[in-house]
Amino acid sequence: MYALLLSLPAFMTFLSVLLEARLNRILNIIMGLFFTLVMLLVIAASIDRWMIFYIYLGAAEVIITSLITVYAWQWPKTEE
Repeated sequence: MYALLLSLPAFMTFLSVLLEARLNRILNIIMGLFFTLVMLLVIAASIDRWMIFYIYLGAAEVIITSLITVYAWQWPKTEE
């Protein structure tokens, strides 16, 4: 399960090159929201323990995946 979860960003990077713009935009919004939620849950689970590196890396990933979602949302819609 964890291997699948950790491999999804690599697949999304690869698919961003291959997919048409509309599908790419939709998948980036969905996956950006999904990974933002997952990382917020990881941070919440790490707060009661002394795991500063999880909190730091989780916060960095929340920022990055949120930016991916915002930029994908703002992409111009292409007419096909």
